[in-house]
Amino acid sequence: MWKKGILTFICIMVLIIKFPTPAVYAENIVVKQYLGEWQSVSPNTYYFVTIKQDTSGNYTIFAGFQAPDQGDELFNSVLDIESKSKATFKYAFPEENPAKKQGTLSFLKDKLEMVYMNGSEKRIVILERKTERIKVFIDNEEIHLDPAPKFRNGSVIIPMRPIFEYFGAELLWDKEKQTIKVDANTNSFTLKIGSLQATLNGKTIQLNESPKIINNITFVPLRFVSESFGATVQWNAIQHSVHIRSND
Repeated sequence: MWKKGILTFICIMVLIIKFPTPAVYAENIVVKQYLGEWQSVSPNTYYFVTIKQDTSGNYTIFAGFQAPDQGDELFNSVLDIESKSKATFKYAFPEENPAKKQGTLSFLKDKLEMVYMNGSEKRIVILERKTERIKVFIDNEEIHLDPAPKFRNGSVIIPMRPIFEYFGAELLWDKEKQTIKVDANTNSFTLKIGSLQATLNGKTIQLNESPKIINNITFVPLRFVSESFGATVQWNAIQHSVHIRSND
C-alpha cells in the first residue's frame, strides 16, 4: 500500500514539474506581451531596455542609460518573474563592486517601470515601446536610409551599403563564411553576421550588437563602422538622432 502511495506522489511531482501551473502560464503570457525594445527620454538622459526570451525559456533584460557627462551604463540580467505584474533582476555596472544589486521591473498598461540603484541614487524610470524613427546626419546633412536604422541593445544598426558607399570604402562579402571585410583608408576591419566580435586592424573588438540580415538587407553597427572610417559619432537622445562627423 505504501509503495502505491509513493508511486502516486512521484507521478504527481513529475506532472507538476513537466506541466507548469495555470499561474505560471499566465505570468509567461503576460511577460511575452512585453518582449522587445523600450525607451524613456528624460532631460539629458536616454534610457533603454530590451526584453528577450532565450533558447532555455528564460526571460532576460538588457538595460542601460546614456548621459553626456557619464557615458554609457549597461547591464544584462535574467528576469525572475514574481507575478503577472512584477519581475526582479540582479545587476552590477562594470565599474562598481562585483556584488550585484537587485532591481524591479513592473508590467504596467502599455508601459514598464524599472527601479534600480545607481550608486546611492534610487532611479525610477517609466519606459514606452520604442517606435520613433532614428535620424542619421553626416557632416550636418541628413541621409535618408531605406530601410530605416534600428535600435538594438543600446546600438544603432543601419543598412550596410549606403554607409560604405558614402565613405567610398571597398567591401568583400564572403557568403559562405558570412563575413564582411572592408578596407577603409588606413584601417581594415571584418564583421561576421550574428557575431558580437569584430576585428579592426587585426585586433578583436567587442560589439554591443552583431551585424544581421533582416529581410535580405545586411545591417551593421553604425558607431563601430563610422569610427573605423576615422569619423566621430555622437548620439543625441532628445532628438533621437546620430551625428557623424568625417575627418575629411
